[in-house]
Amino acid sequence: MIMKTNFVLLVFILSILTGPVSDVLAAQELANMDASVGVNPVFTITTSPSTLNFGNVDPGITTEPKDLYVSCVTNNNRPWSVSMSITSELTSGTFTVPNDNFNWWGWSNGSGTWNAGTGHMSTGPFVFYQAGGLDYITSPNVELHLTFNIDIPQNQAAGTYSTTLVLTMTE
Repeated sequence: MIMKTNFVLLVFILSILTGPVSDVLAAQELANMDASVGVNPVFTITTSPSTLNFGNVDPGITTEPKDLYVSCVTNNNRPWSVSMSITSELTSGTFTVPNDNFNWWGWSNGSGTWNAGTGHMSTGPFVFYQAGGLDYITSPNVELHLTFNIDIPQNQAAGTYSTTLVLTMTE
């Protein structure tokens, strides 16, 4: 009898510590759900500074060079390029500075192809940078470094000459 009592007592103590013997085997149910996130497309071009001011110079002088930094960002994994043009020759009233006198040059930190062309500004868009495969998702940004100056003709009329520089990033 002592053996049966000890066994019953042991089962009683175990049931107090662990709960009823029927609760030892718990049921399990799974619920699966999908998780997703959308990544927005990024495709931007920014410049610094926002204007190029060459100051005042005498006729027959070449202006000091002015730098322009262009930052291109995309995550679309597609070929892209950057072109530039001006909306008109540099004008002041009816007077103009010829486009051949508005010079540019530059370089890039990207993997693409740099095309210097003639090195003069034009009213027609000119593709000067064609992105390489490593540029299709830019991280870090592709930076284009442009420098400009203007050869002022010896017989140029006095005035403030201006135009608009247009940079276009195309995918």
